Amino acid sequence: MIQAIVPVRAGSRRLKDKNLASFAGTSLLAHKIRQLKRTPSVSSIVVSSDSDLMLEIAEKEGALALHRAPEFADDVRGKSLSETIKHIASQATGEHLMWAQVTSPLVDEDVFESAIGVYF
Repeated sequence: MIQAIVPVRAGSRRLKDKNLASFAGTSLLAHKIRQLKRTPSVSSIVVSSDSDLMLEIAEKEGALALHRAPEFADDVRGKSLSETIKHIASQATGEHLMWAQVTSPLVDEDVFESAIGVYF
């Protein structure tokens, strides 16, 4: 029904490796994938990243890992945010897509399910 897209990248100007930061006994990335797996309306999870480490974590957690080209992962010299979102969405296969940020760890399966209900 819904394909969740989790965008993560290696570079961060303010907080190094923020997507791998520890939260609830694991990394923010693994935590978000686990929340999405507990969301009944989410049928698949895609992690888009330029980081081999983050893609390995995605696969280990049961998500589909899609490598993102460097020009779609550099917010200074790369493509614009809208171009990056369009690129990531073009790689998705779901009929309905949901963007899920790892840096919002308190947005959980209950919030996702409620939002999906409003969407439909």
